[in-house]
Amino acid sequence: MPSYAHPFRIVQPTSLAEASELLVSGGPNVALYAGGSELLLAMKQGGLRYDVLIDLKTIPDLDAIDDRGDHVEIGALVTHRRIASSPLIRSAVAKLAQLEGRVANPRVRSTGTLGGNLCFAEPHSDPGTLLMVLDARLETAGPSGPRTIAIEDFTAGAYEAALEPGEILRSIVIPRPSVRQLVGYHRVQQLEHRPMLGVAVRLDLDAAGRTILGCRLSVGAASPIPLRSDAAERILAGDVAGVGERLPAAAAALADAAELIDDLDGSAEYKRHLIGVHLSRMVGGLLRGEDPPLSGIRARRSLDATVAAWEETKRHVPKPGFTVVGHSIPRTDGRVKVTGEAVFAADVDLPRMAHAKVLRSPVAHARILSIDADAARSTPGVIDVLVASDLLGLRRHLFGHAVRDHPILAMDKVVHVGEPVVAVIAEDERTAQYAAELVEVVYDELTPVMTAEAALAPGAPLIHEEPYERGHAPGHVNLDGRVPGTNQLTDDVVAWGDIDAAFARCTTIVEGEYYYPMAFAYALEPYAAIADFRGDEVTVWSNGQHTYTTRRDVADLFGLPLSHVR
Repeated sequence: MPSYAHPFRIVQPTSLAEASELLVSGGPNVALYAGGSELLLAMKQGGLRYDVLIDLKTIPDLDAIDDRGDHVEIGALVTHRRIASSPLIRSAVAKLAQLEGRVANPRVRSTGTLGGNLCFAEPHSDPGTLLMVLDARLETAGPSGPRTIAIEDFTAGAYEAALEPGEILRSIVIPRPSVRQLVGYHRVQQLEHRPMLGVAVRLDLDAAGRTILGCRLSVGAASPIPLRSDAAERILAGDVAGVGERLPAAAAALADAAELIDDLDGSAEYKRHLIGVHLSRMVGGLLRGEDPPLSGIRARRSLDATVAAWEETKRHVPKPGFTVVGHSIPRTDGRVKVTGEAVFAADVDLPRMAHAKVLRSPVAHARILSIDADAARSTPGVIDVLVASDLLGLRRHLFGHAVRDHPILAMDKVVHVGEPVVAVIAEDERTAQYAAELVEVVYDELTPVMTAEAALAPGAPLIHEEPYERGHAPGHVNLDGRVPGTNQLTDDVVAWGDIDAAFARCTTIVEGEYYYPMAFAYALEPYAAIADFRGDEVTVWSNGQHTYTTRRDVADLFGLPLSHVR
């Protein structure tokens, strides 16, 4: 079961009226709980805290999908997966079914609900943008009675829905698009299954298909809320023959409405360019009678095509005499992993096992002025609270296989965001997490050093002030090249061939600066480590990649022979 920093309880009303009353009486310490795919994650990470969750799943009739003739009605608790597989939605609003089948990942689609998605108002989300061009409306219930809200008025801001106190979303109503209404949606996806841009369009054609009588254009995920642009829609309407000439102006007006900003997903100018590209592709494809794929690049391969490709690989005939090369060899760990029988580090449960949680630095570079752990120490169930000074009795308090420059817990100052500062040991995981958040650390922030160039600049702030030494596996690191009083660790030159001559033979030379994020080669399991210390021997279960390096580090820190560390 996930560990939550703040204890809470769940209540299960049997009617919307009861849920509304609980919501009003509970005030800011109460929240509605549908699928929980966003809410529970935010609570587990400490971003949100509630004393009570009101579980809506016990209220009847909120999970129905109904055919209402000229429109369909989707209950607020219908999951993304059910919408994607519903014959009614696939027939009446096909593009919505396609999109719901691509929301996030299978786990989220199985538990997350369309109503929860709209109410949580996560900016990097797809459904609201598409529903906007479908003229969807939302039906609610609350202390003031039932209310109908147009989809474009529902999202008040990032993570903020336009619901009144005690008001609860009951259903989403979507008009059936007619045969002359063409609907498309393109999404640009970055990391973590979240879109960084979504563009939706609906074209209303005349009977002959020669004139765009009206249209809907919306953009989302690149701004705090999904938005429509009346100006862009007026520009795009008109004769089909001249739509290509009007598209650039329509795309520019849509981008203007989106209030684009520079962020980690890209610059505002880049997003403006993407809006133009995807709007042009969608409109062109729809007018040619195509069904543009959601990604805007290619359609996902069908299940039949995937099975056929797999069958084709089985026809491969290995060379005579080979027993491994050319053969499909079953993984020795494959069966236990797919059946759930495999034991991972987090599954290890030892008798009387204590649990530790670490409080980490929220700043990149700072002096630690004080640590107040009294409240954590006095919490029932807490065994101990450790700071750096408690570890000075170890053989070493710095570790690192190349260079020993990592303190187990920060000593006097922190040098990066996330550096461990305090460790809380308790009888259970939840108590350890709760007590860790009671620790108060006062920092005196220093100038951070964010790039290698800044670190090597004359007069740059010194990051590692404490002396350190070569580790047990230094590799290419040569501490003889260290320059005292600077951030330079080593001075190595790697050369191969005549670089100047190679460039002289080039017909084209492209120069630039390229950045890529940190990558970690860790297994797909919860990050955990368990240690069983008996006398002068210790056994460690960990999902780290470098087993023998970890073993040597543990032996080095505690002054143990390697043979006493398993």
